Amino acid sequence: MDFIHFPEDTECYRTIGLLNKKTNAVYSDKLELQILELKKLPGEVRTGDDIINWMRFFNGKSKEEFERMAKTSEYLGEAYEALQKLSADDQKRLEYEAREKALKDYNTQIGSAERRGEKRGEKRGEKRGEKRGIKKGIHLTKRVLSLQAQGKSEQEIIAECGITAEEVREILA
Repeated sequence: MDFIHFPEDTECYRTIGLLNKKTNAVYSDKLELQILELKKLPGEVRTGDDIINWMRFFNGKSKEEFERMAKTSEYLGEAYEALQKLSADDQKRLEYEAREKALKDYNTQIGSAERRGEKRGEKRGEKRGEKRGIKKGIHLTKRVLSLQAQGKSEQEIIAECGITAEEVREILA
């Protein structure tokens, strides 16, 4: 990250894993986040730690810095060569940018389609619910009127239909 996310300390590198909050048991050792806060990288530290070297590489500002870092490790050298190829070859850079744009466009389109689908689903669900409600209301009204025609009392209708006295009175009104 090219910003400070954890301002409470000076640690520039941390590993974050998943664990169960109740038991503190590690959920899986297969998934973890490696957080590199480049703004916290101390300038005076000279260490052989690979992660620090990668952080210095990511934080490089000039061609000379990249070249110097590339000489310190075979892997950094390979990364520097790939970076040079990518930035030197306009066609590859354009292909990379086109691919990135296509991925962003795809993700945007999928998100938009999902939102449209959810709205359609909600509308269909509401219509079905309304139809069922109307059918249930008609059926209930017929049942209440039928029970009244049979001479049943309000309390008997309430018990048989499972509705309130107000609902019975409303139907009978």
